[in-house]
Amino acid sequence: MVERKRLIYLVLILLTAFTVRGLTRQFVQAHLSDPGWFQSGTYAIFDRHAQKILDGQASIFWIDDPAHTEAAIYPPGYSAWLALVYTVTGERSAFATQRVQWVLDALAVLLVVGIGVTAYGWQCGLMAGQLAALSPLLSLSGATPLADSPTSWLVVAGIWMLLLAHKRTSFNWALGAGLLLGASCWFRINGLLLGFFWAAAVLLLLGLSRRTRLLLGAGVLLGVAILVTPLIVRNAIAFRAFVPAGLGMGTNLWEGIGETDRANEFGAVFGDRALLEQERLALGVPPGAPFTLYS
Repeated sequence: MVERKRLIYLVLILLTAFTVRGLTRQFVQAHLSDPGWFQSGTYAIFDRHAQKILDGQASIFWIDDPAHTEAAIYPPGYSAWLALVYTVTGERSAFATQRVQWVLDALAVLLVVGIGVTAYGWQCGLMAGQLAALSPLLSLSGATPLADSPTSWLVVAGIWMLLLAHKRTSFNWALGAGLLLGASCWFRINGLLLGFFWAAAVLLLLGLSRRTRLLLGAGVLLGVAILVTPLIVRNAIAFRAFVPAGLGMGTNLWEGIGETDRANEFGAVFGDRALLEQERLALGVPPGAPFTLYS
C-alpha cells in the first residue's frame, strides 16, 4: 500500500513537471527571437560549431584554428550535444533543441526526489520533487534551449551520487560524483570549483574516520580532474600557453559592474556591444578587423 502511494505521488510530480515546463516552453518558444528572454547570440556560437561538426568541417574536441579563441571560453560538450539532437530529430534549430530538453528536464525532477529520499526520507524527497516541479525558475531554465539545463542534470545527479558515497562509504560513488561534476564542465564551466567545496564538505562535515573522509574526498577530486584535464591540455596545445577552461568570468564581472551605479567610477560598460567597442579601442583593433567578445 505504501509503495503504491509513493508511485502515485511520483506520477503526480511528473505530471506537474511536464505541465509547468510545457506551458513555459510555449512561452519561451514565442520569445526565442527576443534577446531579453533568449540569449540567441550565445546559442549561435554553439549552433555554428554543431553545424560544422555535422558537416565534417570541425572536430568535436580539438581546436584546429588557434584564432578560434571562443573555443577556450565555451566548452565543447554542448556543441556535441546539439549535434546529437540535430541528428536524432533531423532538424537543426533551437526549436528542436527545446523540444528535447524540456522533456528531459521534466524527467530530471526525479533526481531531486532521489536526493531528498537519500538524505531525509520519502516525505522530504516527494515534497522536494513537487517544489522542483512547480518552480518557475527551474521551469524557465529547462524550457530554454541553452546549456544551463543539461549542466544542471549532471550536477544534481552528482550531488545524489555524493550522498550515496556517504551512505555507503564508497570510493566508487565518490568518483562517480566527481566524474559527473567534471562532465558538467564540458557544458558550462560554472561547476569547476564546486568539486573543491564538495571535497571540503566530505573532509570537514562527515562523521566518518579520517581515512574514509580522505578517500571519499580524493575520489571526488579525481573524478573532476579526469574530465577537466583534457580541456586544459587541449587549450595548452592549441594556444601554446596555460589556458584554463572558462575564461569568461572577467567579462561577466565587468559587464555586471557596468549595470551598477558605480559604473562610471570604474569605467565599466554594460552589454556585449559596448564592451566590444571599449576593448576594440583599448587594443587598437581597426573597425573592419575580425573581433569578437573573447578574441
